[in-house]
Amino acid sequence: MFARKVVLPASLLDRTDVLEADLGREWLTIHFLLTGTADKTDSPLGFIVSGGTYIGDEDIGYEPARALSPGEVKTFDQAVSPITDIELRARISPEELRRADVTQLAGDPQWEEDLFYHFHQLQNFLAEASRLDQGAIVTYT
Repeated sequence: MFARKVVLPASLLDRTDVLEADLGREWLTIHFLLTGTADKTDSPLGFIVSGGTYIGDEDIGYEPARALSPGEVKTFDQAVSPITDIELRARISPEELRRADVTQLAGDPQWEEDLFYHFHQLQNFLAEASRLDQGAIVTYT
């Protein structure tokens, strides 16, 4: 099982101060809840699985790392930041998530707690990256 990790270097040359949002096992579930699909999409909400520019061709876990420009990060932040817990919870359908083969854990209270924890990490990361006018690097680890 791969985890989707979003990494924002404070500087591409100086990695002493790095912001991270580790979406754990919930990366695909979050993507599905945001976009309605487990596949790549052109939607601004599809950043976790698509978007940005590949950095080289070496697989970093599952695929090459992708770089997102500061503008792409701001676009995703603007799309994700208004989503409330109530709205995200309303998108959860355990049957749909299982049918899409996104997760078999839907409906478990610990799963839901983990999901919201990782979603909040993503929202906080995007808000800070946008505030700093920074891009991001997306990898599977």
